[in-house]
Amino acid sequence: MDKGQLTALERERKKEFEKLLAERENIRVKEQQYLDEIKRMEQHMLEQEKFVAQQRRELDREPNNQQFAQQAIREKEFELA
Repeated sequence: MDKGQLTALERERKKEFEKLLAERENIRVKEQQYLDEIKRMEQHMLEQEKFVAQQRRELDREPNNQQFAQQAIREKEFELA
């Protein structure tokens, strides 16, 4: 190989390496977006579970509000499904 061919090969490898670095960064960003979405969904589920638990406690304390509390629980359980 002559010097020109080596230089071209080096440029090609460098270009390929830069492309791989960009792809790697894109994958890292997507991974972080997915992890953030999972955390958001987990937080939402925890909030819904807390709400359902609160409604059940209210149902246990106030038998007169039993029908309202049962309906609210059913609605939240439907949202969880």
